[in-house]
Amino acid sequence: MRLIDVARAAGVSLSAASVALNGRPGVSEPTRAKVQAAARKLGYVADASAASMRSGRTKIIAYVTDGASTQHVAAMAAAAAEAGHLLVVAPPTCVAFLAGRGVDGVVVSGSDKAATAWAKTGRPLVVLGEGRVPRGATRVPAGDGAGALAVAALTDPA
Repeated sequence: MRLIDVARAAGVSLSAASVALNGRPGVSEPTRAKVQAAARKLGYVADASAASMRSGRTKIIAYVTDGASTQHVAAMAAAAAEAGHLLVVAPPTCVAFLAGRGVDGVVVSGSDKAATAWAKTGRPLVVLGEGRVPRGATRVPAGDGAGALAVAALTDPA
């Protein structure tokens, strides 16, 4: 299902359907409701890659660590999803790979080398727990809820 199909079903232009589904101003509330109803009826799901091309953001963040508990990673993934982001987990050796994939920001735990390498990308960085904090990065102390706080530091608008 494509956005153009939703627009046709609702009897509006493609741009009006986009505005209505993205919650931006510029369409009346009845039009917005009509587009949203058509999208639900057709089972429309927005294309994240198309949105990424427009915004320049992937809404993907990474947790770079040598090891973490499943519970810790699950809490971070839930916090990321709640903020509309996807969390990927990778070892410190994958920093260049993550940068090449357009990851928006990284939480690093336990690797000064990975933190330094990511800092060179100029994208947001959070150091979780101990370790060197490169210029421009944020530190979140280790402890209960620290993973969710680190994710919030990357996903909350400044």
